[in-house]
Order: sequence, then structure tokens, then C-alpha cells
Amino acid sequence: MKKSKPIIFLFLLLFIICLIISGCSTETGKTIVLKNVDIVPMTDEITLANMDVTIRDNIIADIQKAAVGMAENAEVIDCKGYYLMPGLCDMHVHMDKGWDTDEWPVCPLNLYLAKGVTTIRDMGRVDEDVNYVLKIKKMIDENKRLGPGILTSGQILFSSPLENPQARVMDNQEKGFDFIKIYSYLSQNDMIDSIKEAKKLGIYCTGHIPFEAGLERFLDAGMDEIAHVEELAYEFLEFERDNNLEDNQWIPYIVENTDAYIRKNENIDFDDTYGEELDRILNMLKTSNTKVATTMILDDVVSEKLFDKEAFLNARGTRYLPERYISEFKKGEDKHLKMFDRYGNVVVYKKRLDEWILKNIHENDIELILGTDSGTFGLGIVPGFSAHEELRILIEHGLTPFEALKTATVNAGKVIYEITGNNNFGTIEKGKRADFVLVRENPMESIDALENIEGVMVNGTWLSKEVLKALLQ
Repeated sequence: MKKSKPIIFLFLLLFIICLIISGCSTETGKTIVLKNVDIVPMTDEITLANMDVTIRDNIIADIQKAAVGMAENAEVIDCKGYYLMPGLCDMHVHMDKGWDTDEWPVCPLNLYLAKGVTTIRDMGRVDEDVNYVLKIKKMIDENKRLGPGILTSGQILFSSPLENPQARVMDNQEKGFDFIKIYSYLSQNDMIDSIKEAKKLGIYCTGHIPFEAGLERFLDAGMDEIAHVEELAYEFLEFERDNNLEDNQWIPYIVENTDAYIRKNENIDFDDTYGEELDRILNMLKTSNTKVATTMILDDVVSEKLFDKEAFLNARGTRYLPERYISEFKKGEDKHLKMFDRYGNVVVYKKRLDEWILKNIHENDIELILGTDSGTFGLGIVPGFSAHEELRILIEHGLTPFEALKTATVNAGKVIYEITGNNNFGTIEKGKRADFVLVRENPMESIDALENIEGVMVNGTWLSKEVLKALLQ
């Protein structure tokens, strides 16, 4: 019986490949027309009814009112009664070599596409070899592999001493990575030197606020973006920044301090306690024009892990997490279960604080971009599915569906333009890349429309509903 499993798997794989090939349109130079579709272009909060969208060479060649005549030799896909919106972008993903092994039940690249995520931004690793990300990106760009478009960070500038920050930044650029990521455990001097070199080379900078430096020095150094809303929460927590702690000592130290503070100060009103400091922070963010990635789903996932394990195990998409991870979670070996074993109050407090910060960032028109921190083995965040959950969380905390969708389309497109110089993502307009999601209902009326995806186009390749189902097998 054991010998038959690889054979069965091979036949299943061949069947899925056949489905994908038969349901995809990938020929170079081919013209595809999405006919009679209602467009949600995201250029404004509008819908364009009954339109024809012509795609040629992976680019939107024309958008016009639905007509009887069609271009010769065009493949026509009837979309009458459906809504076409731009593909989504998850701006905070961590790619892993395990994606191409049997560790994941389904390759995360497929999960993103099946949920309408047509672009991802890899936020780097601390591994010695991160070049596999470039290899996957190249294969996708050359249509040798199916997957979302990828922006890449190389080695995370993780902790000090860096020895030669300038050389680390230059090495990432020379290898072909798109931007750099700063992490929490850099010294203030290493942070400044790294960002200064990146700015000299014209490289986009995002990341964590180093604990030693704090937000003001972080922004003064010239950072373009903050990688999590939760990074701003540390500005309100009481701890000594000049502590000379080891990397693995910082989080336990901050958690213990926060626990002690909460126990002494029950029923904290954030507006009364932190209002003045928040105003100062918001002014700094506005002045520096700094973007903030969301990743709010992490708070929800950690809370579920601690307080409602059954809900976590039964959540949408959990079956797509690695079996080894689920086994470890059930045994209580999950990193968050161990980290917050005695500090559930800190998890509740931090979630409330992050939600308060998010609400105020939004109300003050500071640009948000959608990210989920998905892709890593140990967080329990499901690629693709997490983007939909992130959108729901944003709407629950004050954003309209249109504003939430902007974080994953228009706003993401602006950042992609800053990073790459390519202004081709985020809206449905002539000349933009052909990245779409086709749904049954208007997503500006309800984000739940994304649960009924009829098709996805990624860089000009059409994936039918049947293909999307096959990708999830």
C-alpha cells in the first residue's frame, strides 16, 4: 500500500496540471476580451456598467462600452452580471523554501491566486540563502511558473552589530532585491547607517522600529514605511530603550513590563492616557509622509490561539496550514502559546491598543497598505485567506469597503511604484497590468463578494473558476 501513494499523487498532480493548462490563457501576443462586465476600477468610488476590457500582451489595451464587434482572433470571456476589480496585493509576506516541498498541503503561491491576490511583497528572511525567492520571481516573470507577481527583500537587517551596514545594503541591491527591511534589534547607529546608504542608492526602506532607537529617530533617519501597525504600540509601552539586551531578551522584557503596568492600571482609557502622545506621533507620520502596513490579523489569530483554540482550528483556511504546525499547536508547542502562557492580559491589552491606533491612523488620513505576515511556518496565518480576513478587520474598525480595498490595490500600487518605478498596478485603467478579480457582487457594497470569485487574471493569464478550485487541491 505504501508504494501506491506516490503513484496516486502523481496522477492527481497530472490531472490538476491538465485542468490548469486547459483553463489558462497564456499565449504571448494573444488578445483576450472580458465582455459585458461591470468594472470597479478603484480610480474612484464608482462602478462602470456593461464594459468590454481588452487585454493584449498582459496589458489593458482598451476599455470601452460593450460592443457587438470584437477584435479578430480574440478570446472572449463573457462576464455579464459580474464585477471586475483590480487584483489584491499582500504587502507583508514571508516566502520560505518549504513552499516548494510537501510541508504545505498546497503551495502558498496557489493559495494567494485562488483568493485573488495577484501580487505579494516578500519581507525577507534571516537565512544564509535567500536567493530562492529571486529564482521563483524570475520563473513567474518569464511565465515558466504560475504565481503572483513578487517584490523581494533579501537578507533582513536583523540585529547589531552589522559590522558593515553599507556593504549589507549594497549586497542586497547587487543581488537584485527590490528594497531593504530594517528589524527591531538593530542599534541606533546601524539603523542610521543602513538607511543612509539605502537612500544614497535610491532603495526603498521599510521595517520594524528598532527598540533602541524609537519612532522619532526611525523617521528622522528617512524610513519610507512602518511594517506593522503594532510597531507603533511600542511607543506607548513603558520600557527602557538603552538596555543592551540580547535579541531574544527584548520581547519577554517588554511583555513582563506591560503585564506589570496593566496590573497597576486597570480599565485604561487610551484617549485620556495616551491622547497627547498619539497626537505627537500622528503629526510625525504626516510630516514624514510615512506609510503603515496593517497586519492586524496577527492580533486576532493570537487571541484565538489563546482563548478559543477550537475557533482557530476551525477557521477558514486552517486546513491549508502545514500538518506539522497543526500538530505542534495541539500539543501546546506553538510559539504564541508558549510566549503568552502567563500573559493573556497582555494579548488583550495589545489588541485593543493596536485597534485604537489603527482607527486614529485612518481618521487622520495616514496611508495604510494591506499586509498579513502570512507565509511563515509558525504564525498560523493562512496565505491568501488572510488577505480577506485583513480586509474584514479594517472594515470592522472604521474603514468603508472602498477604503479597505484601496489598501490592497491603489495604495499598494503607489508603494510598488516607489519601489520599482513601475506605475502599473492597483487600478483598472488602460496601460495597467492585467491583474483582475472577477466576482458575483459589488465588493464596494460588501467585502464578502470576495468569497465568490469567478475568475482571476494575473499578469494577463486568465484562471477560470475551475482552475482556481484545482489550485486548492
